[in-house]
Amino acid sequence: MPVGTTVFVPRTVVHSYKNHGDKPARLLPTVSPSGFERFFARCAEEFTKPGGPNVDRLVQIAREHGIRFVD
Repeated sequence: MPVGTTVFVPRTVVHSYKNHGDKPARLLPTVSPSGFERFFARCAEEFTKPGGPNVDRLVQIAREHGIRFVD
């Protein structure tokens, strides 16, 4: 997608992100209503733990915020 592209993804739509380019990509998510930032903060705590995050704990945190991972 070109620089500056805007995408709207409703809450119930399964989606993912992938950089198809050879340079780092930047993403600026805007979420409404507020509160979703708590999900990111809790995940960040897991990523700072020695040895890396516990994936099962990340899945649990996601569930607590209404997020589910699909294959």
